[in-house]
Amino acid sequence: MPEKPAEMSRKLQLGEYSINMHMTGARVDERMFTVTVGQIDPATGLVAAQALERMEQAMLRNIQGKVLKRESGALAPDVAVTRLKAQGETQGRPMLMWAWFFERKGHVVQAVALGQAADEEQAMTFLESLTLKP
Repeated sequence: MPEKPAEMSRKLQLGEYSINMHMTGARVDERMFTVTVGQIDPATGLVAAQALERMEQAMLRNIQGKVLKRESGALAPDVAVTRLKAQGETQGRPMLMWAWFFERKGHVVQAVALGQAADEEQAMTFLESLTLKP
């Protein structure tokens, strides 16, 4: 994280499903950097792809966002990632959101950088610094 991170956990409603999520995030000036992780319980019927789609929708709603770019790729062998860039606004100010969504070992993850257009280099530095532990 670019600053000392804050942490919080809470239940997140994903449609008819509820999932415990743990978020670690830091604010630097007007920019936010967060990583949110939740464990999928197969007994609920919620599958990772469905959870990730709903997480993406929720993030877009948070900024009243419009997708500018979406691409799929691999974060690591056997770890597919959706990379998203969206435009919206928060607190009446225009914002851009760069977000990565992926599943690994029964956990769904969203990593988000939120800031203004000039912040793309910092956003990508943050997202590309993510590492997966074995």
